[in-house]
Amino acid sequence: MAALGPLLLLSCTAPPEEVTLALDTLPRKRLSAGNQWRDTWKVDVRAPSRLELGTCPAQGVLRLSLRDAGFPGTAVDVSLLSGGEVVRQQNTGGTGLWQDWRWPLPEAAVGQPVSVLFTSGQDFWIGCCELLDPPSPQPSVLVYLIDTLRGDHLHYNGYARETSPAIDALARDAVSFTRAVPQSSWTRPSVASLLTSTYPAVHGAQDRSDMLGEGLGSLGAELQKAGYETWCFMSNPSCTPNWGFGEEFKAFVDIESVKLEADKDAKVVDAALAAVEHAQGRPAFFFVHAIAPHNPYEPPAPYDRQFAQAAYLGDAESQEHQKLIDLYDGEIAFTDAQFGRLIEALKKSGQYDNTLVVLLSDHGEEFWEHGVWGHGLNLFEPQMIIPLLVKLPAQQLAGSLREDVVELVDVAPTILHLLGLGTPRQFQGRPILPEPPQAPRLAFASLSLEMTSMNMARDARYKLINDYVANTRQCFDLAVDPAESLPLAPSPVTEALAAHADRFSMYGAPGLHLLFTGPLESGDEFTGSIETAGLGAWRLQYDAKNAEVTRTPAGLDFRVKLSPGTGVPGDLAAWHKEGAEQNSAHLFIEAAPDLAPSFRMKFNGAALPGDMLSSPRADATPLLSGAAVPLQQLATTSAKYAPEILPERTAVYLWYKPPPAAVEDSVLSDEMREALRALGYIH
Repeated sequence: MAALGPLLLLSCTAPPEEVTLALDTLPRKRLSAGNQWRDTWKVDVRAPSRLELGTCPAQGVLRLSLRDAGFPGTAVDVSLLSGGEVVRQQNTGGTGLWQDWRWPLPEAAVGQPVSVLFTSGQDFWIGCCELLDPPSPQPSVLVYLIDTLRGDHLHYNGYARETSPAIDALARDAVSFTRAVPQSSWTRPSVASLLTSTYPAVHGAQDRSDMLGEGLGSLGAELQKAGYETWCFMSNPSCTPNWGFGEEFKAFVDIESVKLEADKDAKVVDAALAAVEHAQGRPAFFFVHAIAPHNPYEPPAPYDRQFAQAAYLGDAESQEHQKLIDLYDGEIAFTDAQFGRLIEALKKSGQYDNTLVVLLSDHGEEFWEHGVWGHGLNLFEPQMIIPLLVKLPAQQLAGSLREDVVELVDVAPTILHLLGLGTPRQFQGRPILPEPPQAPRLAFASLSLEMTSMNMARDARYKLINDYVANTRQCFDLAVDPAESLPLAPSPVTEALAAHADRFSMYGAPGLHLLFTGPLESGDEFTGSIETAGLGAWRLQYDAKNAEVTRTPAGLDFRVKLSPGTGVPGDLAAWHKEGAEQNSAHLFIEAAPDLAPSFRMKFNGAALPGDMLSSPRADATPLLSGAAVPLQQLATTSAKYAPEILPERTAVYLWYKPPPAAVEDSVLSDEMREALRALGYIH
């Protein structure tokens, strides 16, 4: 055997005996280091450690990902052996950085036993160590999301400027969806809906302070189960592991998400290119999140001048608006070029034909069409127009155009369906390829961000927007009024869309809700009990020193004191109106729809006054007297009790959100149900 290097010659004593490793016996650890989160095997053996990989196949390749401890004296010496002979050596350098190596074995190694010898005096971590057989026939998957990319600013989609030559080329190989609907108009809820195939109220990542909910299925998790290696390259700080994202990815790489640099998308693609090369030969899923079109619009040269005009007409404000649009289009051209680099690499390496490629965005961008600039502000079309291109393996259905309504929640089940894999029961989307679904589709989106609370429903022609803050409900005919400026009078269509919006607003956090509000400096105390068997787990969002819930033989007791000066935890900031002098605490209890609890509530030690209680039930007497009240009588959507729209007063708000299986029966009136059925949306 070749010499193992100076690290073994530590003294005159005999070197430690070699240890044989087995990855399945090593501790598994989700390692967070630097800008990466990876699933690893931890090696804490101080002796030389050998990992046997089996017999070398024809054109065998070793894939190895390794990280040392990152300080002097912690470098790992790595030797690749074939038939007992060293054929390659490498040292990690003590950098603490991940090393992703791909080493072809010599032709002479074919048929010989292959092993890897590690020598280190400190702990180190293995991300992967495998000997590749011939390339897998299973397609790889690339989902490429371009943040804030407004679909009608792409040349293939009819935009006059040639902003997108690489995306245009993909469109010629792909199925193009002209009516793709994101689930919100800002990043976190839309990306969460894409990856989990659930609507925002279900996955919970709706407001600035909201985490992605636990226990959800995901596209990445399903692909991992099917043997895929999963990688994420993230450039938006709203979707990092800090907010609950990323566990389904074997490797999650944060590409300077907190920095808003003009050339960040080039770095995103550089990292993706390295991973695509490293994973070649095995099925892999790459989620690449580029961000260039997001403001500030600062495209690098020459894209900063690509669409600049020699002279701008109109007043100063009009000129400034046009300059911003020109820079935005320059950002699109820049990010398009980066996407083109990745596609070209797939083609040169022979992987393009056997890769399922999805290109899309999370939301659009408004340029003052409805008086605002940006996104996450409303649910009008400029903020909701996104591209969706799906290139199938071998370019099946190339150049197809689909005009039916689809949603971001449909992307994950479509990918799994195309790969012949099953869909988790939690998914709320449906496959849209290779054939369109038989039933027509109504899409749903929502926006619960800071001072905004609204949702929308639409089909291929009509769109309804509920604005709970403004207390308005507007419906538009997009075929004759694409600017959404002429609200329609009530009709069966508007009733059907309203029914759909109400029904989908019920999804998420099914159970009993109590919201307590009052002045910040009041010191008021609410106490009471909820009596029935079968109440499930609860969550009380308030300062734990001033609120508590206790399980009793009869049900639950609660106490909430809106203590002077205490404020609420930072993650509840979005529950309060900006500048408002109002405090609030939210109690949520899991409860089945067939329960009929009784309520006993006190305010500062006395019976709760009737004018302080608000609920969907017109008659509040049973809620105040301790009579049993079927929860179905309290069913409504939480949007109607969003703190943003509530008056500043001392009150208790009590409502029930039924589980999805009970939503249709409990919420829809006969008229609404018939309106949906007449249009073919329910059966």
